[in-house]
Amino acid sequence: MDRNHLHALKRYELDSAIAALGDPFSGKALLEIGSGTGFQLSLLAERCRSVTGIDIASSTYARDRLMPVIDYDGAHIPFPDRSFDVIFSSSVLEHIVDVTEFHGEMRRVLKSDGLAVHIVPTHVWRLWTALAHYPALPKTILSALRSNPTGGEQAAPGAQRRLRSKMGAVLFPPRHGERGNAISEIFAFRPGRWVEQFEGNGWRVERAVPTGLFQTGYCLFGTGLSVPVRAALAKVFGSACRTFLLSPRGETGP
Repeated sequence: MDRNHLHALKRYELDSAIAALGDPFSGKALLEIGSGTGFQLSLLAERCRSVTGIDIASSTYARDRLMPVIDYDGAHIPFPDRSFDVIFSSSVLEHIVDVTEFHGEMRRVLKSDGLAVHIVPTHVWRLWTALAHYPALPKTILSALRSNPTGGEQAAPGAQRRLRSKMGAVLFPPRHGERGNAISEIFAFRPGRWVEQFEGNGWRVERAVPTGLFQTGYCLFGTGLSVPVRAALAKVFGSACRTFLLSPRGETGP
């Protein structure tokens, strides 16, 4: 995806969250999990007392970082207990392998009176992305072929396995996150299921609001749909993401 277009979407997403939630960031010590390019972190730096971003070293955006971002292992947050006033993430939680442990890690580094803001995909995004899989097939097939540079029997076993895996995803859309499949994710990404996950892992849901943008995976329309057009489409086809404002329930612990 074009970086400028991505950043425009991320700016709208963050502005939407701030407007709907009454700005839980101003003057706070913030931790962003999964900072990507660091663009949203740079925006938050303008209103927070301090900002810290972490992401895995293998992030797609590791070479395009606009802000200092600390590499971590994707499971253990490398900071002492109660280090932050607010935790923020966008399109990250569905990629966490051990969800229960990670929620414990977030509660551990968050102050007892702190807040967490998580932007997560909805079932609407999952459904439209599954449908977009088929128009995007030519790009998917080309990507699979390019991953096998030596071709045929001369390809390394690892490259052959990756090729078979990608070609196997041609007929059926692959899952987006770490659990289930493209169909089960439609149910897993429903707002009620996110609420169940949060409440089952020591959080109280204070507010939940749509971000108000229509998006699909595969960058199928890309810059062909401007941010205002995507905002208008969300009113008809649904919002791709939802923002949750959480507070820790009970004692902070692992």
